[in-house]
Amino acid sequence: MSDQDITIQFVAHPSAKKFIDLTNRETGRLIVLGYAGKRGYHHHWYCKCVCGKTTVVSGQSIRNGHTRSCGCMAYELTGLRSKTHGASGSRKRGVKPSPELIAFRGAKARCSNPKDPNYHHYGGRGIKFLFNTFEEFLEELGRKPTPKHTVERQDVNGNYEQGNVCWATMKEQQNNRRSNRIEIIDGIPYSLSEWCDIYKTTIARTWNRLHDGWCIKCALTLPFRSSCPHR
Repeated sequence: MSDQDITIQFVAHPSAKKFIDLTNRETGRLIVLGYAGKRGYHHHWYCKCVCGKTTVVSGQSIRNGHTRSCGCMAYELTGLRSKTHGASGSRKRGVKPSPELIAFRGAKARCSNPKDPNYHHYGGRGIKFLFNTFEEFLEELGRKPTPKHTVERQDVNGNYEQGNVCWATMKEQQNNRRSNRIEIIDGIPYSLSEWCDIYKTTIARTWNRLHDGWCIKCALTLPFRSSCPHR
């Protein structure tokens, strides 16, 4: 609302001892011009914003710093965040948050929210999320290369922090997991996921077979509904 849109009619403020005259007080981008009268239970004041607009603000909001502009500050900050990463999305418009922001929130929750279903694998065992803002996170990793990539810590016992995170595919992450062990076949050591890739089988089936006591070669090579003769 501009100066032309609002008619300023200053009101003589009460002479009560407890009344606080806020004229000329500055808060954020606002400077108090004068008293606008009482509305409901609160005293209100005409305020001029540095952007040129005039608005009416309650004395309580001025004193506690809750209102610091005519509304232009929030608008500008929203625009700045949008320009910075274009990631926040909009429920009203049906726009989903960016994949990078989803990854940021997910990793942070795993480390800091005990209600997260994966917390015990991360925050529960001391893994910390050390990025203060999404902007820091995005600057470190860049945009997500493909939908198949997710956030991976190069040191699986390290934190989510600068120098220890990257985008990786599920196969790359399988090579880096604590549960993924090195298996030796004919004197050749490979990770479980690498052997599965060589023998064209799935990690899930092979891991379940190993868990049931199968030898590695049978787990990799025998067809469905077979049994390991070496158990």
